[in-house]
Amino acid sequence: MRSQNSAITMSDHYENAPWEEALKNTANNSVYWNVHPTHSESMDIYTALNHISLIVRKFKRKLFENQTFETETKVLFRSSDKLNSIYFKSINQQELHGLQSFGFGYPLYIARHKKDKERLIVAPLFIWHLELKPDAQKHDKWHIIHRPEMPLSYNKYLIQYWKEEFKMDFRPMFEEFVRNKDQAHIRFNRFMEKMTSSLRADGLLPPNEILACPLQNTMAKMSRKSSFHWSGALSLFPPQMDRIFENLQAIPEKKIDSKETKTTTQLKQHPFSLWPNDPDQQDVLEAYPKEQSILIKAAIGAGKTYLISNIISNMLSNGKTCLVISPTTKTQKGIKEKFATHQLDKFLIALNDPILDKQKFRELVQLKLNQKTHYSTFHAGNYNNALSNATKAKTHLDSLYTSLRKIQFGPYTWEDTVGLFLGHQRLEAKELLEEFLKKEDFKLSYQEYVIILKDL
Repeated sequence: MRSQNSAITMSDHYENAPWEEALKNTANNSVYWNVHPTHSESMDIYTALNHISLIVRKFKRKLFENQTFETETKVLFRSSDKLNSIYFKSINQQELHGLQSFGFGYPLYIARHKKDKERLIVAPLFIWHLELKPDAQKHDKWHIIHRPEMPLSYNKYLIQYWKEEFKMDFRPMFEEFVRNKDQAHIRFNRFMEKMTSSLRADGLLPPNEILACPLQNTMAKMSRKSSFHWSGALSLFPPQMDRIFENLQAIPEKKIDSKETKTTTQLKQHPFSLWPNDPDQQDVLEAYPKEQSILIKAAIGAGKTYLISNIISNMLSNGKTCLVISPTTKTQKGIKEKFATHQLDKFLIALNDPILDKQKFRELVQLKLNQKTHYSTFHAGNYNNALSNATKAKTHLDSLYTSLRKIQFGPYTWEDTVGLFLGHQRLEAKELLEEFLKKEDFKLSYQEYVIILKDL
């Protein structure tokens, strides 16, 4: 579907690069192209902070110094409606997909697209991820929260645009800047001076405070020659698709010392899981190690998450690893809670937000690699013997179950035959059971009850 907004519509008379096609086909990513409040669901920070220069200046200083702070703001009715919309969309994204996408984009690069002169670019260079909360008592009061662990990212679409149009790769510069975000307030002026010089763009050195977003006629004049503007906007910034910009390289395999893998007794692989399966689920559990891919289709509530939990338990107990990806966070939370009932959740790493949890994931992996895992000691030979006995018992039970499902009488299985017999005898299962269980056997007098209590 083509957007009706001229600011993010691309002409068809030239071939788009893959990253442009992704941006064109993903409406949410249009904010990386044009974050101006008149063209996207965003709000000028100057408006959000009620045009109070002192608060805006303080907001920028604490943000650039990577401090923990909470800014309170009371906005006008029209602005409150827009913040309401942004807030509820951010809550929905967090609940459904685990994404905390609310953030502040600053400063703005304003220019006309080189290939499509009708298209205006008003793109943020950096995105500080924040948290937005409504006040519990006043409907027109909002809280903008920042914590040091919240990431600072940059506009990869804009970097790629400069690379395509100006043959300049600024990615290393931006990577270095966001890596040392604690010193952003020291290096920002020098960084922007270099960017302005490299792109031959208009723009004075950034002031101490954040300016209001330029009006439409002002942007039209500014866009005749590319320029940087020291204003910013609050909006939702969805994760950028790294695969569009980066050539994925194969990760070199780690060479494992033969001494590390050498054991006295090799443990056998098994088809068991932590929780009982029905026959269909067990078929999948036994089939997945042999197949490259398996598609499981079932209705909601049919037990897909339950089956995934059993596959994970089987893989972990067989010394393997497993990655579970879901469009919602409900599945991961359910699996984590299920393993926690057996104190096995320490073997799982559950991540919600691909941006905010990136550093957490890196630290967890590094911790796992550096620490030596101490498992409970057990005799491998005894384990294999117990596993063989369990496998024989399973084979015997499987054969009994299969015999019940075989055709026994004409076109009917044993199960069907018993059902037809009961139907023919006009006996319900309850009535049939009562023939064997006599009610008087279960009637206890008070004296018998007292005797039983004493025995207990």
